[in-house]
Amino acid sequence: MKNLNHVIENILWQMPRKVRKAFIGDSILIRGSVTIRNGDKIYVIKAHNRVVSQGIKMLIQVLGNTVATANFSNEGFSQSFPTGAANTRMRIGSDIANATTEGMTALSSENTTDRNSASVVLSKISAGHYRVAWNSTWNAGTVSGTCGEIGLYLSGLTPLADGALPVTNLAVTYATTTPYLFARLASASGDFVSFTINAAAPLSIEWDLDITF
Repeated sequence: MKNLNHVIENILWQMPRKVRKAFIGDSILIRGSVTIRNGDKIYVIKAHNRVVSQGIKMLIQVLGNTVATANFSNEGFSQSFPTGAANTRMRIGSDIANATTEGMTALSSENTTDRNSASVVLSKISAGHYRVAWNSTWNAGTVSGTCGEIGLYLSGLTPLADGALPVTNLAVTYATTTPYLFARLASASGDFVSFTINAAAPLSIEWDLDITF
């Protein structure tokens, strides 16, 4: 079933926009793609993003916040959702046993060594197709051991419990630069095959989020 889902997803992505809209109407497609480079090894992961619940809640709060005061519209929003690389985080972990679940708030066995460099790039791929690319690099000798999971952490509103939405005081009460787990890819979920990190070479990860409509 998983492979069939991926085949259908790929077909939808390959369709011209007009053809896709004729078949399934107006829709937004979101796809994840992660490229890992470690020495002469290159691993490409094409999978569902496996966005966890608190990642979805962060998005919902962006779209549905109920702030009514006009002077919050620019400064307040940018303070509450800092998107620069310094306010995001990518982490690797050694866990190979636990599949991703919606309620996860962190990697199962996280390596807390931060990357040495990072960037966030926004780009237009084609008409109606946009991409956010998060890039992280660990220098040689920085991390080692097994890579069995990867986590993308984004800053935004403090994730609230289900049923606590919407946030009514966006800029003042809940603004935070703390990154929270947005999505996790794991070998235990079949997203990729775990591997041993070559500590003699840099480890770089690019996590692309493609959106088309």
